[in-house]
Amino acid sequence: MNTRLNYIDYMKGIGILLVILGHMSELPNSMRIFIYSFHMPLFFFISGYLFNLHKNREFVPFLKKKAFSLLLPYIYLQLFLFLFYSAADTYSGDGHNFLQHILTVLYGNILFETNYLNTPWFLLCLFTVDLIFQRVSNLTKNNLKVISLIAIFSSLIGYSLSLFNIVRLPFTLDVTFTALAFYSFGYLFKETGIIGILKTKLRRQAVLISIFLLINVVFLVLNSVWSPNSLLVNGRIDMIYIKYGNYLLFYIAALAGILFMYYLSSVLANKKIKALNFLGQNSLTIMVFHIPVYVVLSKVFEIVHFNGNKLIILPIKFALILVITSVIIVIVNKLFPFIVGKRKPQKVNNNKIPA
Repeated sequence: MNTRLNYIDYMKGIGILLVILGHMSELPNSMRIFIYSFHMPLFFFISGYLFNLHKNREFVPFLKKKAFSLLLPYIYLQLFLFLFYSAADTYSGDGHNFLQHILTVLYGNILFETNYLNTPWFLLCLFTVDLIFQRVSNLTKNNLKVISLIAIFSSLIGYSLSLFNIVRLPFTLDVTFTALAFYSFGYLFKETGIIGILKTKLRRQAVLISIFLLINVVFLVLNSVWSPNSLLVNGRIDMIYIKYGNYLLFYIAALAGILFMYYLSSVLANKKIKALNFLGQNSLTIMVFHIPVYVVLSKVFEIVHFNGNKLIILPIKFALILVITSVIIVIVNKLFPFIVGKRKPQKVNNNKIPA
């Protein structure tokens, strides 16, 4: 029986659609700011929500599992992106700093003006967060009050590091503290029984969706005004660059956006949306490959001089990215599942005599 939760796949599916849109230069900046306010915190929240302490009490087996599903894919995908961008820069004549790219990948954080870390930074960060949280939940004997305090303390450390951003820490450790906070919030959201309290009828869910969306937008606007980096200068939240704006408003806007996504996905879960389910189950593959696809598409559009109105080009490129990445997903899942942390499905021997 398939035990996957539809609404989780829907959350990841909608989340990855927002990731794609957020990386497209044709998107209006105001929409990009809205998306960045919660889209990466959402994925850490979901990961914490899905963490199961009872199945992951032993550290060494957990380490091996996460190394296969996160650390090795980080290496494989960085190798692919290194080859891709090296070829792309050579073709365009821009030149590619191979040494800086290699040092960035090995160090696991942004070292130079050009961000050579790319989207697989999420895998490395999640790997670190997974290991830390597994230890924390075990050592505290799953004491939810202690975990709550650690989550708040972690969020404060993460924000402090963003204020005194002198040297980037290896393996995205300066991002890890903030990511750990959202991961913990996801776990606490499930374990404290808040879900049961907040589960309501469809009509009330629609009201909650509207409320959380409104809170996100209001506090995002306040953050852009209150933050030292205002909307007119740099109002975009960006976890990999440890840019959070105002601490309190950042977390309120992010959590409101996450809860908005949770209730929206819960409502949609009553319907069977195969496309959204497919995107959610393959969000990692899309997260890594959509940017190279976008780069190639943009170059093709430039060559054929298709540079019209951005609002016309945006949906065309967006649709093409989804089609092409869907083809890539099928190929990767069938031939190279290990590069995204998956195993080849076991072949069932129908001739085997049952014991």
